[in-house]
Amino acid sequence: MDAAIVNPVKNHRTPRLDRVVVMVSAQADLTRLQGALGPSATCRKLYNSQLYLPPQGSTLPALAGPMMGAPYAAAILESLIAWGACEILFLGWCGSISTRLQAGDIIVPTAALSDEGTAAHYGHRRGEFSHPDATLRRGLKTELELQHTRLYSGPVWTTDAVFRETRTKVRRFQAAGLLAVEMESSALFAVAAFRQVRLASLLVVSDELGSLTWKPGFKDPGFKAARGSAAQAVMAFSRQRLRALAQTP
Repeated sequence: MDAAIVNPVKNHRTPRLDRVVVMVSAQADLTRLQGALGPSATCRKLYNSQLYLPPQGSTLPALAGPMMGAPYAAAILESLIAWGACEILFLGWCGSISTRLQAGDIIVPTAALSDEGTAAHYGHRRGEFSHPDATLRRGLKTELELQHTRLYSGPVWTTDAVFRETRTKVRRFQAAGLLAVEMESSALFAVAAFRQVRLASLLVVSDELGSLTWKPGFKDPGFKAARGSAAQAVMAFSRQRLRALAQTP
């Protein structure tokens, strides 16, 4: 694949990241996780988002967000990789298309079907699956199981167009066994594979489309509780990974 003309900026002013970074799609979840870094954390702009850096010498990950959509999330990921990230955990929301899932359920995706335009620039055509790193995926799943959290594993559908999730597409992807629809994972998996870093995602079901009628669950107590469980799992597992990486060359 041809080299790009424009690349992420890397100079003496860019931060030097530790190897594990958490990307967060929603501001509310980012704020929750930011609190875990403590008052000594520093913040800097990253495009239209924020990058929170933990105190030096801590076993806490850097945090980046909020973000929405494949192109923007991929741009953030590219910068994080250029600045030193090699293991990335993504925390996002999704709409269930399986009738088995409801608001407040948690999904650890095993693959993401690209119905967006970004993954194609990283070697994955529209309609193809991209995949998370197996080690990170299994680790997130194990961490949630230790919390006795209800979770599902399976493929998801990534789209650029939140207002074009049609009944025809939902039926087609239901029949193919996909669990949910969201806006970032297939591109993030593709970028990570292209750049040879590890990435996995964790998604909380915020709304339901499986009945072919939209059922929002943003105010559902189960959704709010699941977001807390997901944030706890991501933070605990990222700390595990930082400790493990510190013991390897």
